Amino acid sequence: MKKKSKIHVIISVFICLAMLLGNMSGLSFIYPTEIQAYDSMEYGIDVSKYQEEINWSKVASTGIDFAISRIGTTNFNQETLYKDQYFDSNYEGSKSNGLKTGTYYFTSSYTLEGMKQNARDCISFLDGKKFDYPVFIDVEMPDKSTKQVALGKNTLTSYLLEALDILKDAGYSAGVYSNKSFLETYIDVSRIKAAGYQIWMAQYPSGTTAVDPKNYDKSGLCDFWQYSDRGKVNGINGYVDMNVRYTSSNSFPGAEDTSYSVPVQATANAKCNTYDANGNIESNRWIDAGDVCTIEKVYMNGFVYVEYPSSSEASGKRKAFAEKKYFDITPAAENTFPGEEDTSYSVPVQATANAKCNTYGANGNIESNRWIDAGDVCTIEKVYMNGFVYVEYPSSSEASGKRKAFAEKKYFDITPASENTFPGEEDTGYSVPVQATANAKCNTYDA
Repeated sequence: MKKKSKIHVIISVFICLAMLLGNMSGLSFIYPTEIQAYDSMEYGIDVSKYQEEINWSKVASTGIDFAISRIGTTNFNQETLYKDQYFDSNYEGSKSNGLKTGTYYFTSSYTLEGMKQNARDCISFLDGKKFDYPVFIDVEMPDKSTKQVALGKNTLTSYLLEALDILKDAGYSAGVYSNKSFLETYIDVSRIKAAGYQIWMAQYPSGTTAVDPKNYDKSGLCDFWQYSDRGKVNGINGYVDMNVRYTSSNSFPGAEDTSYSVPVQATANAKCNTYDANGNIESNRWIDAGDVCTIEKVYMNGFVYVEYPSSSEASGKRKAFAEKKYFDITPAAENTFPGEEDTSYSVPVQATANAKCNTYGANGNIESNRWIDAGDVCTIEKVYMNGFVYVEYPSSSEASGKRKAFAEKKYFDITPASENTFPGEEDTGYSVPVQATANAKCNTYDA
């Protein structure tokens, strides 16, 4: 460990004295501006029924940036979630006074269904309220939540991920809160982070003494750091937990994944949230299942930057971040289009489109303002293993009256040659040869 210079020590002493005097006088403390491995910090508190009535106007005047209010809790070794009686007033008070908001609930649940039901109950308690920061699941205190820790790291982490997914599917950012020891011993943090969820870690470097978080850097361990449970903030009687949120220009969306060939068109396979530049879910915005989007960038963290249809924009389009899993795209190395030919079909063969369908270019992108109409008689020239065909179809925009492109095979009633031997089995129920008169003009077919 490097020794601090005398100047550094003097400055540290001055900061501590300033904090002490600020707390004693009820004045807000002006934090130093030095930053370390992150770009900046936001300062916040977390509150519950234990702080009782809070004067949120006074809290906001201290320079606090955010407040995380408890929505509920279970009893130790029990699985029923009870709503915190002060949540609604804390949420409304913090939000109406301009603070950013988040929430959490404590759980001792030790079964998968219990953990999932807690998440569902939390969503019910929230009643559609919107937050700037995640809904955190608080798991901790191994000496009291004994049934939970008996699950072991792998199982407890799996249960948490199931609950986090429920929160996310309801439109909330989500994460896990715990102390450093519990995170290291009972939770596989790497799995939580890999799934895109945030970590809020409690660790008090000086025990019961409040510290200046600028003298420490926990940004490599967590997204939010609870650095003291002995904070004093004007507007709150007694102690309150103190927190910082680390922000970095590299935190979201992170490194770009260059293994994809972009821009590329893709259709959303389900309704999904959109995210802003800080990785927060955007309120009242989403991408609908079936929306044809343009993926402009792909990131290593599992997100994409996408242009999607939006009736609220004059252009009819809008750009935002979304989760890659909602779009069927693959790295360029795995996405050679159209891929391997399916030789089980006898082609060329005529087929009638059974519905209106898109046409695709040589890179597998949907072609703008081009399609095949239901009932169009086409010639299927090639069939591919990826479910596409290469087809000649009627086109009034071409001098020849025909055009070629790729299309999805499902729109054409064709079967492999082994299932479609023509003319097939003879029907011996007829006495032939026999003369008959054509009742209408009709096509002739080759062998």
